[in-house]
Amino acid sequence: KNSQRLDSPSHPLSSSSLFSSLFSSTHFAFSTLSSAAVQYSSGPFSKMPFVIKNTFICEVNATAAGEEASSPSNPRRQRRRARTHHADGSGSGSNSCSDHSGEEELHGGEAAREQESSENSEASHAVPTSSGRGRSISSLRVAQLLPELPKLAFEEEGAKELAELVETASREDVVSLAQTFRGCVQEASRHPFAHLLIESFVHNLGTDDCQFIVDELLLPNHDIAAMAMDNFGSSVLATLLIFANAEVSSSMAEIVDRAFDGDATKLTHHKHGHKVAQAVLEHGSSQHLHMIAVALVKEAARATRHRFAAQVVAEALLQCNNEDVLLLASAILSKPGAVVSLACHCFGVHVVRSLLRIPQFAPTVLEDMKNSQKKLQKDKFGAELLLELGLGSGANGGA
Repeated sequence: KNSQRLDSPSHPLSSSSLFSSLFSSTHFAFSTLSSAAVQYSSGPFSKMPFVIKNTFICEVNATAAGEEASSPSNPRRQRRRARTHHADGSGSGSNSCSDHSGEEELHGGEAAREQESSENSEASHAVPTSSGRGRSISSLRVAQLLPELPKLAFEEEGAKELAELVETASREDVVSLAQTFRGCVQEASRHPFAHLLIESFVHNLGTDDCQFIVDELLLPNHDIAAMAMDNFGSSVLATLLIFANAEVSSSMAEIVDRAFDGDATKLTHHKHGHKVAQAVLEHGSSQHLHMIAVALVKEAARATRHRFAAQVVAEALLQCNNEDVLLLASAILSKPGAVVSLACHCFGVHVVRSLLRIPQFAPTVLEDMKNSQKKLQKDKFGAELLLELGLGSGANGGA
């Protein structure tokens, strides 16, 4: 179609002078999306062979073809090129040789890269582990980091790397890392990055190998009550309570006593301290659970609607002994309409959920909710609680 249009008398390219200036050579290459050779049967291009070569229009002659075939090719940078042939078959030998040689070099480069990758993989697997004659990669890294500890733990990136290393290193290496924190446990326990390492040591080693942590926290100059209300210190104390064993129960009991500072009320209402109180309820002694229950009974009306204390109340109803639960629940339900009022409260609703799990009080609580079902359905939290109990409808809950 192109040849016919170009050959038409009305086309601007039909003048002989323009053809003589543009097509002085015998062989030309035309860019096209097709990989096949183009042959024109009529028009000014009927005797001119064309080849497809990349996407550029370029002249093809014997000299250029010979240079291309003989030029060295870098197998790592050689691009794949489509095979092309002259339309009339002339010069096909030189082009095909160039294509074949380029492909062979390319395949050779790929093979070399595969062999290199295989050798690197074998070398990586050849690293000795702790069970073999050499030390593992983790052990080597521990040996490199030991001189930089504990200073490295007080940096964000360093603490992150150490936390990951503690999870993969052997127990002996973790013990070596933990021992470097001797003398700075108090400071590290309240640091935004280093406290994560203290918790990792307790979690992976237990309190047997971390006894020095408990001992440093119990030093007379250390304010454990302030630590219990610290954002990071409270997390360390909660972790110690979770993983403490019977051998250090006396030490942990002293830590809890000093954290309560004679009265657990302040701790149960604190933004961070309530986490320690909840850990005591789950893992503490019966004596400390009783102290928490007594503190909550005194502040029952306030605690059940408090953002943090309500969580402690809900946990205490499930963890304390029967006598303490009876005292606490009676104090909560002593005021008429307390169940409905708490069920419609964003924090008090957690207390109602715990009351529903106590066989002694569940029937009374459920009866009060049924009697005030219409009121509860109009409230966001009350409607959600009714749905959980199967007493509400989807429409009312959505409203």
